[in-house]
Order: sequence, then structure tokens, then C-alpha cells
Amino acid sequence: MSTYVAVGLLCCLAVAHSLVGEALIVRPLLAGRKWTVRVSRRNAGLILRWTWHAGSAAWLAFAAIVAGAEPVVVVGIACLLLGLALLALVPGHPTWTAFLAAGLYALDSSDSLPRPVLSGLVILGVTIAGLGALLHLAWALGATTLNRHTYPEDPETLEPLARPGRVACLGPAIAAVAFAGLIPWVAFSNAPVWAWWLAVGALAVAAARAVGDLQHIGFLKTIHQTPFARLDTLLYTPLFTGLAGSAWAALVLAGLPD
Repeated sequence: MSTYVAVGLLCCLAVAHSLVGEALIVRPLLAGRKWTVRVSRRNAGLILRWTWHAGSAAWLAFAAIVAGAEPVVVVGIACLLLGLALLALVPGHPTWTAFLAAGLYALDSSDSLPRPVLSGLVILGVTIAGLGALLHLAWALGATTLNRHTYPEDPETLEPLARPGRVACLGPAIAAVAFAGLIPWVAFSNAPVWAWWLAVGALAVAAARAVGDLQHIGFLKTIHQTPFARLDTLLYTPLFTGLAGSAWAALVLAGLPD
């Protein structure tokens, strides 16, 4: 009986916290015009709203644990859901990657991460790399499709800092093809040790690109007002994060080398 009472109270608190708090605190606060922060008001509002409702999600997780669910599994699922919500709301906020990684690692630590999820991450990376290879190859052959705002731009003139030629486009195309072949080879077959370490290198490179250069690209970029920077936040950096996650999934599926 006590378990049902505790679970019921936690669920009621979570629902009331979200519904009442949204109506009486979050909306009036965000509607006010007298506060300023160092990020855009839109992003600040989304982050504040996410933070408020994340508390409700945590209480629902507590309720699941009280009801008898495995704590590590509950934490893992909660982190994944919170990370996905933050990605959908504020893709430029780097902590969504930390939440997703924490969720995956938590589930993996308890042997609760389904193999199809890992396989799906590998396939996702292969798809991203394959499409990237085709696009760069098309540019190398002279196509102009989707080739705007693909290189960092000067924040004052909005002109690209460089204009890579056709030959320069072959490098990323070759790298993407290599990634698309390497990752499933490591994940689904008995690849040699050197291939495993190449996958580690691919993970490091993709993760480094996602983190950025503290100026033009990645989560830590300081230039946000150019068209490229906005595309980098919404598309390019999440895609490289997906590549890093794909490489990680391949390494987990392969296991540690002998």
C-alpha cells in the first residue's frame, strides 16, 4: 500500500509542477520584457521551460524507481528523453549530447541497451556518411546543389572565409566513404585490431568537429550570427554528433580488442 501512495504522490506532484508552474510561473516570466540575458530571449525561454519540466520528469523517474523499476535503467531512459527534448528545443545547447551519452552509457552499464539500438546508430552513421559522400562528390563534379553556407563565413561581410574548389571536395567524400565502410565492418564482423583503432580515431575526429574550434564551428563556437553558423547549429554539428555516436556504437558492438 505504501508503494502505491508514494508513486501516486510523486506522479501527482510531477503533473501539478508542470501544469501549475507553466501557467503561473513560466509563461508570465517569459512574457515579461524587463529581463535580459547573454543569449537570445528565445533560447533562454526554451532552456528555462525545459529546466522547469525536467524537474517533473525527474519526479516521474523517482516514481518508477519506487514502483520497482531498475534505477540505472530508469536514469538511462530519463537521460535519453531529456536529451532528445533538449535537442529538439535548443539544438545549439551542447548538454543534449551529454544527456544522450549518459543515457546510453547508463543502459549499457546495466546490459539494458538493446542491440538493435546500437545497430541503428551504426546504420544512422553509415547513412549520414553515405549522403555526405554523394553530396561532396557531386560538388567535386561541378554541381551546385546545396552548396551555399557550407563553409564558415565572415561575421561582417557574410562572405565565406574560403572557397574550396572541386578537388578539395574529394577529400571529405573519400573520408565519408571510408567511414561508411569502416564502421559496419568493425561493428558486424571480426575486423582486425587496427580497424578497431581506426574506428576510435574516427570517433575522436567526429567528436572534435562537434565540439568545435571555439570560433566558427561546433558547440563551442563564438560566432553565431552568420547563415553558416545557424546551419552549423541546426544541422552540421548534430550530424557530426551522430557520426561520433555511430562510431561509439560500433566499438561497443565489437567489444574490446584482444
